[in-house]
Amino acid sequence: VLFRSGFSLLAVYTFGKSLDMQTTIDLCDGCTNSSGSGAISDTRNRRLNYGLSDHHTAHRGVVSGFWDLPFGKGRRFLTQGPAAALAGGWAFSGITTLSTGLPFTLNLNFDNANNGTTNWPNRIGSGTLANPTVGKWFDTSAFVFPAAFTIGNAGRNILTGPGTVSSDISLQRNFRIPVRESMRLEFRTEAFNLFNTPQLGQPALTLGTAQFGTISSTARANRQLQMGLKLLF
Repeated sequence: VLFRSGFSLLAVYTFGKSLDMQTTIDLCDGCTNSSGSGAISDTRNRRLNYGLSDHHTAHRGVVSGFWDLPFGKGRRFLTQGPAAALAGGWAFSGITTLSTGLPFTLNLNFDNANNGTTNWPNRIGSGTLANPTVGKWFDTSAFVFPAAFTIGNAGRNILTGPGTVSSDISLQRNFRIPVRESMRLEFRTEAFNLFNTPQLGQPALTLGTAQFGTISSTARANRQLQMGLKLLF
């Protein structure tokens, strides 16, 4: 944490691991395997489902800052005249988030085990790729159909989806209104996902479909800009 002369900076890094047999509530945006009896592959052996939680995020870093710009009356620069009136009172803030992706569970396009629950494929390789793309996020050849009426060995939440890289910024200014002492008008302009970095969704998870292993959607919106006025009294 750094704070000096109207400028503050906060950086946080988190390393974690969450394990369970079933994630029973939605703890995050983008979780694909949350809750429901269908998430259990074998109700007589729930230990088969032990693995990463749906909301597990191994690495997460967040950097945020605030800067009360040094312009205008009583500040270091542009202290008088029209320039002070135009440039004074502005503040800038921002936050950048970087995190690894959420885990996901592969399944089959039919009830191979004939048990009415989630069916996993067999895993014959690691399934990971050194350079995954939207056209092939994991090694699809590492997963095959198990023998009829059996539960595959792939397991739950064995692979990880795309991570997040996003930056949001805000520029704001307060204008005093001489009606009441505490009355002011706040103007804000904000940009979400400033650099328009694609926030990819999870890949197609069903073995036996043409889309298996491909990503065809985004998990969050592209760049968004907005401006607003707020009256405080």
